[in-house]
Amino acid sequence: MTLEDQIQEQMPVHPQTIGLGSNDRPGLVIVDLIKGFTKVGAGSLAPLAPNAQINSMISEVSSLSAQFHEKKHPTYFFKDSHHPEKYEPPYPPHCLKGTEEAEIVDELKWMETSTHVTFLEKECINGFIGAMDENGQNHFIKWVKDHKLTHLIFTGICTDVCVMDLVLISLSVRNRGFFGSTLKEIIVYEPGCATFEINHQMCEKYTLPDSARHPQALAHHLGLYFMASRGAIIVDELKFA
Repeated sequence: MTLEDQIQEQMPVHPQTIGLGSNDRPGLVIVDLIKGFTKVGAGSLAPLAPNAQINSMISEVSSLSAQFHEKKHPTYFFKDSHHPEKYEPPYPPHCLKGTEEAEIVDELKWMETSTHVTFLEKECINGFIGAMDENGQNHFIKWVKDHKLTHLIFTGICTDVCVMDLVLISLSVRNRGFFGSTLKEIIVYEPGCATFEINHQMCEKYTLPDSARHPQALAHHLGLYFMASRGAIIVDELKFA
């Protein structure tokens, strides 16, 4: 039995199909589909080599976002965008404002002119914290309440980092009622999520420390597991009425 099989046996993740009815008001959440996390060589946290999981994620989110746009359902796009003087340890400087790293992936560029998409530039891992302004108001909460959403569908990169942080805090916010009375479900669309791969060979090639190792399949699975264990619904298919 492989390590992946052992983890699935002990920490199972079973994606399901979920249907959205005509009375449901879903909102799509996209986390960090920008070049600095997806394009090979685009920055300090970009993929070191072409990656099938990341490419598949982009394709899935592109397709799903087009469906949301066609049905005029709203989308909230979190976009990592940092000032050079604001560091985010333990990570090196990345996705600096005005650079290619901070640009949206080409497949989703059309969203920049869509009236159904709200963008938020964030300077921290957790998008919920990034959505807070200097007065303590949270623009993500306001977006959910303004649209009276019933379901939030989360996608993006990285499954076990920015996506997981946002989903876990959103579950607590939902449970406390801060999103309003209409929100019912927090959903993670598994095909629309991805994380990064740094294996032993990559550490040697790029003289990275062993602590930089990040097995993609395991990290992706564990991110999904912890989100599910806290109450998120993991799905691999969405059906619209």
